Amino acid sequence: MFHIEKVTLGWIHPVNYLTSLSKEIWLSGGTALAPDDNISGLSILEYNTGGSTSTNPNTDIPPEGLKVGDEWGGGIVVYIDESGKRGRIMAKEEHISNALQWSTEASTVGYTSPGYDNPGDTKDVIGRDNTQGIIDHFISKASSSPAADYCNNIVINGYDDWYLPTTWELLRAEDYIRNNFSRSIIYYWSSLETNENFARAMKRINNNGGKGVQYDDFVISSFEKIKTDGVTKVIPFRSFGE
Repeated sequence: MFHIEKVTLGWIHPVNYLTSLSKEIWLSGGTALAPDDNISGLSILEYNTGGSTSTNPNTDIPPEGLKVGDEWGGGIVVYIDESGKRGRIMAKEEHISNALQWSTEASTVGYTSPGYDNPGDTKDVIGRDNTQGIIDHFISKASSSPAADYCNNIVINGYDDWYLPTTWELLRAEDYIRNNFSRSIIYYWSSLETNENFARAMKRINNNGGKGVQYDDFVISSFEKIKTDGVTKVIPFRSFGE
């Protein structure tokens, strides 16, 4: 049996499964654990709510010299913070979804954050937090969020911790998308909702000013959640070094 002396969590969501990989704990959906619970051969001796503000923090340590644009961690590195140890990874173009609804009904999830640098957010809220909130909202409903489910269910190069990005995270990938992704893909869903009927997506404005791909611009706009006319797609993200 593995013995975990202390499990430190940020935003505790109810738990429906627990596995161990090198003594790291992964939690998602169900009921909260108590000290001394024994599940799947694991002995939980203590837990608290300090540490990372995010669910299922990814503690992968990046290699020395890793830079934006490098291929690593199942995708493309699109952001690294000043420490050089924390950042975001975007899946490759081949893993972009078909056109998906943000949700299959008009429904208000509640608070979702636009991301790290929003003046109203003092904590590093990332797309994984939003995605978990979206999934939790629909878990007891007949409706669902195809956009969030796509990210939550995909496995790329063995990594299964992908999520629907915030608007802030999408904009970190602007330069890479501009220069490497097909210009026929115009809209990318984010995990930020506007209201009951609309959610935010990043829109690519092609050939801005008629000057070529390097002048393509990107803006954040609101789009109807249940829209099914085949335009808005999903590109999964994951984080590292939390």
